Amino acid sequence: MKYKNLATYEQFQRNGYGRRLLNYVFDYYKGKGATVLVGTGDIPWIVSFYKSCGFIFSHRLTNYFLEHYDAPIFEAGVQLKDKVYFKMDLQAE
Repeated sequence: MKYKNLATYEQFQRNGYGRRLLNYVFDYYKGKGATVLVGTGDIPWIVSFYKSCGFIFSHRLTNYFLEHYDAPIFEAGVQLKDKVYFKMDLQAE
């Protein structure tokens, strides 16, 4: 199963909804030997969020957002350039 573009509306961010959504996915796949891989913009507060959820750095795609989108993309006033990936292994029981 592959998920793409999971997000919460800006007005609902920082209320725990994103963490609850991730926990739902973790609970569903726990014990099935799945690896959760998340790709996101290299923005400090987003990186911090995924690390606080238990993800570890996997790899980086340099200039991803510059090469794959027609127009610049900004998050919190910062132009996205690199896409960073984090992973979490959900061990089989």
